[in-house]
Amino acid sequence: MIFVAIAEHTPAMCPGSNKEVMDMLGEAMSTIPDLEKKHNVKNLGTYVLLGAHKNIMILDAPSFEAAELLLLESRMIAWNTVQISQAHTPEQAMALTMGE
Repeated sequence: MIFVAIAEHTPAMCPGSNKEVMDMLGEAMSTIPDLEKKHNVKNLGTYVLLGAHKNIMILDAPSFEAAELLLLESRMIAWNTVQISQAHTPEQAMALTMGE
């Protein structure tokens, strides 16, 4: 299953302006590959929206719980508000909405 995680922080919590958060992020980055293996999650892409203070992650995970645990254990939620949604192709979305 594909999940999109949108992590948003305030300018005050931005790693670019907050040394404590930058240190936390630096520590967390080294743990992510092991956490991905632990939860069987593949990161398909991470993107930073600088001016919006958001990070977008595209995750291939076996469940919502696996994606959420990756974000929890990597401490992403310690300095961000994170929204996770399951993503569908247009074809999948049409089939789901049509009850197929």
